[in-house]
Amino acid sequence: MSDVRFIERPEAFALSPAVTAVVAGLHRLWDLEGLLYAEGEGIYLVEEKKSVVLTAQMAEEMNAKTREEFARLLDPFPEPPAGPADDREIIAEPDCRSIRGIGGAMKRHMIRLAAELGADELIVLPNVRESILCQSNDYPPVARATAVLEAAGFAQPEGMAAIGPVEVIAELLGPLFWIAVCNASAPYIVVGAPGMPLAGWLCKFGNVHFMAMEKRRKMTEALKRSGFRLPPDGMCDFRFSRYSGFAGRRIDI
Repeated sequence: MSDVRFIERPEAFALSPAVTAVVAGLHRLWDLEGLLYAEGEGIYLVEEKKSVVLTAQMAEEMNAKTREEFARLLDPFPEPPAGPADDREIIAEPDCRSIRGIGGAMKRHMIRLAAELGADELIVLPNVRESILCQSNDYPPVARATAVLEAAGFAQPEGMAAIGPVEVIAELLGPLFWIAVCNASAPYIVVGAPGMPLAGWLCKFGNVHFMAMEKRRKMTEALKRSGFRLPPDGMCDFRFSRYSGFAGRRIDI
């Protein structure tokens, strides 16, 4: 995968306003104020296996760590990036019968979508400044996907962006989807292209949540022509099982 190169996140944002809008939108889901502690609040300390009532000093120390973590992970956008033309997500389903067919379907769809919208390269990056491969998972399909992505250079601790020819990056969307579906502690994986007015993130249910920077109707038609299926109700569902869970899905505690 020598054609895959890694660039700093600000460079990726400059190349793709659509990717920037998706990342900024996902950042807004991080509720700092909702995670801060207050004096007198009771919590359970997992490592020490006991409940405590926080003093003012304890609360401030824990809040300082939380703020540091937010500053480490979230991109310091100097000003709110311009949002999409329509902030409703477009749920797009890869046209496949099982999760094992996602890789082939995504490769076909993204190659056609890039051609449809005039893109020569694709960009992939985590929604925060952390490696896509930050979580271990011994489930065989995920272990194989991890090996492929490691060989391509995706073990980037800074959460840098991967960019390369459409066909090369499209080949990696199958392994990337295994990470998205099975590694619950990994960051969201954002996919877009330089100058393309559409970007999205890979969902644990095996779908792509797209955001359009141009007219929604125009982008939905482009997605359909590229082979994606758009559910009539616009809802994101797990199509590959009667249950909401998946055997290979893991989370770090």
